[in-house]
Amino acid sequence: MRFQWHPASGRRSVRSLDLFPRRQRVVAWALAIATALFLTVPLTSSTVLLRWRRLAASEEVSTLNARRREALAVATSGLADTDARLAADRDLLARIAFLFGRRELPRSPRVDPLARGPERADERLTSTETELSLLSRWLQELAAVEAEHPDWASSTPTISPVEERAFVLARPFGPGLSPLIGQAEFSTGIDIAAPAGAAVSAPADGVVRWAGEFPMRIASPYAHMGRVVVVRHERFATVFGRLESVSVRRQERVTRGSKLGTVGASPWLDAPRLRYEVWSMPEGEEPTPVDPMLCMLNLSPDRTLERIGRARRSPPRNLPPLPVEFR
Repeated sequence: MRFQWHPASGRRSVRSLDLFPRRQRVVAWALAIATALFLTVPLTSSTVLLRWRRLAASEEVSTLNARRREALAVATSGLADTDARLAADRDLLARIAFLFGRRELPRSPRVDPLARGPERADERLTSTETELSLLSRWLQELAAVEAEHPDWASSTPTISPVEERAFVLARPFGPGLSPLIGQAEFSTGIDIAAPAGAAVSAPADGVVRWAGEFPMRIASPYAHMGRVVVVRHERFATVFGRLESVSVRRQERVTRGSKLGTVGASPWLDAPRLRYEVWSMPEGEEPTPVDPMLCMLNLSPDRTLERIGRARRSPPRNLPPLPVEFR
């Protein structure tokens, strides 16, 4: 096989290339390989490029998902903290409403604030906003009550009679076993285990109705409480028993935080304990005992709403009445 090149000008010589059979096979293979490369390189390049783009997109999606999970975790954590604060505020407002004599408070028609919140973050955010609006309405209701009765805030028991760091609940309010006789009875107050000599303070403004030992009477638990101080508030009466010393006298006016005495011991108990009772004194009705844990706004008792529900029910009928001297 011969290839010739004829120049356009007649002055130049004709060039030729002879391909012998062996060279022809080499050239044929070279042409075949070049053709194959020409046809496959674009396809291979596009495939490699597509894979690279997919890998880059996958990495970008993974990065975005990681950032989204991180943001969602931060938002969920923030919502959980907000829910905890809202729950504490709701319990506090519920206790204030109970002490102010409000039996019902406004509730949102869309969401029950006592129900467990939804799992999705956006739904939880909506629920939180709704509850914030609900708590705002609660505050308005309570502010209206306080404006109508400006002296209720100072005359309503709202603090613990002993310091928080010295407060240990030894006996709860309600049904239980008597530590003296070991039989079932309804406790009209609570026992607070506190160091002997710890100061006992008035939980609200009031007038001292009793200061000293109570005379021995049949079926009167106060005769076994040693030194007793009773403070009469506007709508409540608070009783403090098993005192080591008494710092006030009868008919003395005290304010919230005033020292009433100190925690003492009892010959029937193995450790110093303060007996603390709160009695509701509605006008024209018999006094009824109230769970003192609801009257300590500086503490956060467990199951506050359950306590309020039980407090709104009538106590047992066979309870020893509050002595006339304490009223």
